[in-house]
Amino acid sequence: MNTQILLTSIVAILFVAGLCWVILKRSNSDHKTATQYDERQQVLRGRGYRIGFWTVLLYQTVLYILECAGATLPVAPFSLGFLGVILAVTVCNIYDIWVGAYWGLNNDRKRYLIVLGVFGTLTLVPVITAARGDFVAQVLQGPVLVNLGIAFMLLTMFLTLLIRYIADKKETEKEE
Repeated sequence: MNTQILLTSIVAILFVAGLCWVILKRSNSDHKTATQYDERQQVLRGRGYRIGFWTVLLYQTVLYILECAGATLPVAPFSLGFLGVILAVTVCNIYDIWVGAYWGLNNDRKRYLIVLGVFGTLTLVPVITAARGDFVAQVLQGPVLVNLGIAFMLLTMFLTLLIRYIADKKETEKEE
């Protein structure tokens, strides 16, 4: 790989990471980087991390069994590996949202939902670009599959947050 391309990529990645850090920091009501959780939330989040860990372990076991059986999947190996991580994060986040351990004490929920929507939309840009060419080949053999996985994760999180919001609102109305 050309050194100039490598350095440009590193600078671009650092810029995007810094931009994400600033955006997420501004999304907290106290403008601190770290989200604060109470003890109950910390325990539940720990359980969510365990569920996510076992999800990725099961996913990798299935991939290993398929490889040992000689099955060939028409998907790039790096995409398959990363999809396991995306699946584990999705499962962990859905669990955390559903048990009420997702939102921190200092999160501004509206800002986070806007950030979630913007990131989800930006994730779809490469997918839309790939749709102009040989879409199936680009999805199966390129990073577009990873973008689809991330878009799936963000959409699933958004829908779970919405369902949880509606359920909480109905529960509050019943109590009144």
